Amino acid sequence: MEAVMSLAGQQLLALSASGLAMLLLSVCVVLSLRGQKRPREQSDPQGVCGVREAVIIIRAGQAEALNEVARKALGAASCTARDLAQALLLSDGPGFDAFIRDSVDPGRAPAGPRQFPTKDDRVLDIRADPDGWQVRLSVLDVTRTAAREQLAVVQAQRFRDAFDRVSDLARRAPVLQWRQAADGRVIWSNVDAFARLGWEESLLARLMALPCDRDAEGIAHAFQKRVSLDDTNHPDGKVWFEVTHVPDMQDEVLSYAVPAQKVVDAENSLSRFVETLTETFAHLPTGLAIFDRNRELGLFNPALSHLLGLDPAWMAARPSLAVVLNTLRERRAIPDQSDFRSWRDALLHLGTPGHPDHYEEEWLQPSGRTLRVVARPHPHGAMALLVVDITTDLELERQFRARSDMRDAVLELDGTPRVIIDMDGTVRYAAPEVERFSQEALEQALPPRFAAFLDRLNERFVQDASLDVARMTRFISRAGKVDTVLFAPLRTDVVMKLQKLRGGATLATFRGPLVDASMPSSCGGAGAGEVLQDVLRQNDHLFDLIVLAPPLISDDFSALSCERPDLMRRVVFNMLLSMSEIGRNRGTMQLAADRLDDQVVLSVQLVLATRDNDVIGLEGLLPVTLLRRYVDAEGGTVELTTEGGAGMRVLLPLTTLQPVDSAVVPAISAAG
Repeated sequence: MEAVMSLAGQQLLALSASGLAMLLLSVCVVLSLRGQKRPREQSDPQGVCGVREAVIIIRAGQAEALNEVARKALGAASCTARDLAQALLLSDGPGFDAFIRDSVDPGRAPAGPRQFPTKDDRVLDIRADPDGWQVRLSVLDVTRTAAREQLAVVQAQRFRDAFDRVSDLARRAPVLQWRQAADGRVIWSNVDAFARLGWEESLLARLMALPCDRDAEGIAHAFQKRVSLDDTNHPDGKVWFEVTHVPDMQDEVLSYAVPAQKVVDAENSLSRFVETLTETFAHLPTGLAIFDRNRELGLFNPALSHLLGLDPAWMAARPSLAVVLNTLRERRAIPDQSDFRSWRDALLHLGTPGHPDHYEEEWLQPSGRTLRVVARPHPHGAMALLVVDITTDLELERQFRARSDMRDAVLELDGTPRVIIDMDGTVRYAAPEVERFSQEALEQALPPRFAAFLDRLNERFVQDASLDVARMTRFISRAGKVDTVLFAPLRTDVVMKLQKLRGGATLATFRGPLVDASMPSSCGGAGAGEVLQDVLRQNDHLFDLIVLAPPLISDDFSALSCERPDLMRRVVFNMLLSMSEIGRNRGTMQLAADRLDDQVVLSVQLVLATRDNDVIGLEGLLPVTLLRRYVDAEGGTVELTTEGGAGMRVLLPLTTLQPVDSAVVPAISAAG
């Protein structure tokens, strides 16, 4: 860019000098043409057409030709003075008549020669010499001379315009230009225009005062260099210019100065960046090596020599990649290869057509250290080699896997179906029975998101109602106290328990079989008391957070024959679930069963340890809603009480436990 600007400046000044010379030459030509004498007697075969003058005298209103040229011009020996302009084919007849009248007017000064254009595109130079009341006219055809004069004027104007443009360009150029004499004096500059760009004139004066290089004989030579001047306004205290000196033939020097501060600042920033980058590479724990397009080592950091056990002095000699690989093979620092030569060639030609563009492998060192080696080609043929020590990472991974396997073994020890879910809904662990359930349900593995698994539970278990997926999702996604519990009944014999763990995860436990969840529709005529005890045993998980007092079962109730154990399970399960929902960690639950005439009475009472019994309401709970549906379908009633604690009483007709051929058992699954 600097060379282009220098050449442009030289051309501008050269054009300025040549333009001035041509302008002066053209002016001299015009003046010489205008000042030359009129040729009075020159031969012209065509008569008046630009060679000899025609002499005509006007007197007494007649124009008479005094020579042969005049007779040819008039076409006759004479004519009237009024018709003279027409005879000479003048375009401006009235102007010619006025010119004749003025020439004979004694009150006017003698008129000089005047040029008149003709109708046939010629120019006639006419001079009038009055002699009393007669006028002698000299007519000369100056068509060619006028054309040359006009051309000279046009060319002179063009030269003046070009000179003005070049001068204006030199003055307004964003490059400081000046001319120095042989003694170093500045004889011309555009410092005024350059100062308008915001530069101080004192600074520019110091720049132009710098001497140019001359040899022992005092002859200046063309050169270009970068110079700096002290400047307190700049943060670095200096301002930089690219200065070019070009001597001319007159022992004068043309000089150009281009501001180079931005270039210097960019170079300094790049230098500081390289220094910072080099220092960063030197302290990196990752080994780094850069090989050029010839696969010779160009850059490496201390970590590389430490990890690979190579001598830094040997690596400073810039060995090739092939030599480095051969040395590592001798030290057994690279994996054994069945075809070492092919493996090495593939690494040497990494990124070239027909070869892979990425290499990554783990190298086991003789010291027991494991290194991950990654090689990537650069667009211009170079290659970067990264070496990372992953020994600690592998050890941590092995420990994590061992702990994870131990955790899975402990969770699967009792065979209970369990699932561990993160706060974002991702399943982290699933017991084998849960996985078998998922595969049996939709012939797929367990979904990675627990919300999708809940949808599958809906499809598999729930019929007339649906799981409150939104509530469960909120429970899983929010951090809560450890041991916070949420129960979700799936069926009379299957319930899901959600419990918060440390760290925000959730443990989902299923009580009851998931894969083989079919239960017999009858208990073979077992007693009602026995069925009730069986229901309590199956749902003992509901009493993890609440104390269940020994149930009060009357002999009359125990003596009843239970032919509808499925109904008994649904009713008792929802009664227990309702009480556990409102009384967790706060009280004792008492269950009672009795026979009253032709009705079966099932009641449950919750005695809380605190005094907030009256603020507890069972209405609106999903288990209570389902319970009412079951009992209403059998012709029974559900009563809710708050005296002495929250309570619930269910009255069922005695016939509901006896075999009824026409009865249709409602198949309604619980959800919550």
